Amino acid sequence: MKIYLSIIILIIFNFQIFVVSAQTTKIDSLKNVLEKHSKEDTLTVNLLLDIAHQYIKNDINETFAYATKAKKLADTLSFLNGKAGSLRLIVKYYWSKGEYAIVVDYLKQFYIIVNQIGEKEGIFNMSE
Repeated sequence: MKIYLSIIILIIFNFQIFVVSAQTTKIDSLKNVLEKHSKEDTLTVNLLLDIAHQYIKNDINETFAYATKAKKLADTLSFLNGKAGSLRLIVKYYWSKGEYAIVVDYLKQFYIIVNQIGEKEGIFNMSE
């Protein structure tokens, strides 16, 4: 019985290492593309959001850092889809920290942007 339990624990541990390794590789790839992309445009916003999303399960603080950068650039570019995506991730950050009053403020901003771009499904799709 102890052997089976040990084998199961070993398999789970190895699988988690594999998943984290795959995520790190994807993050590194996205960061390389971001470094090579010299323009500050909507592609940059989308890359920042992709990186932020990759960090969400492992390092919520990095998610917040990249989402904040994406929001700032999206504001500068008046890129509403990018702003909505960054607000979605910022809400998740504050939710994870238990800062519910701040969550409400960002959700209000998110709601306004989603209505402006006409993405009604986005209002209900905070799980992405």
